[in-house]
Amino acid sequence: MTTIAWNNTEIAWDSQQTSGTDIKWMDKNKVRVKDGKIYALAGDPRVFEALIAWEKGGAVPDEFPAEQSDIIAVFFGEEVKVYMLGYPLTRVRDMYALGTGGDLAVIAMRAGLTPTAAVTLVADMDIYTGGPINSLQFADVLGAPEPRIRAIRPANELLFQKTSE
Repeated sequence: MTTIAWNNTEIAWDSQQTSGTDIKWMDKNKVRVKDGKIYALAGDPRVFEALIAWEKGGAVPDEFPAEQSDIIAVFFGEEVKVYMLGYPLTRVRDMYALGTGGDLAVIAMRAGLTPTAAVTLVADMDIYTGGPINSLQFADVLGAPEPRIRAIRPANELLFQKTSE
């Protein structure tokens, strides 16, 4: 359970992993960069590498190697594909979010917050979202050999950052 949010310039995510109602870890990296693509996982981190291999192998729905609730988003170039249970979602827009706090994050972004600020806000309201908030600028990945991932502790001043759109 998590919150991963993005717009056309940035992706942000929390670092909390929860099992049932127990917080297990506060240092989980739910976003990975491999071969010029960004992978984001809402689900069991133990299957992350298998899901990346699944996507690279053609993303055959019947071969989806994950649990019933796992969702993976794949960003490449200016495209994004989101798979739930192995099947692509068709209504992914330029502003979207995954996880238990996904709806709240989309509302916050539509109100003008950045993805980082939206996930920070959600962490104050959703018990399954928390820990340090991380973000990645898409421009840092496209054509960059080593992307910069920024870790930000939740702070009130982040809640009022407006997007530049």
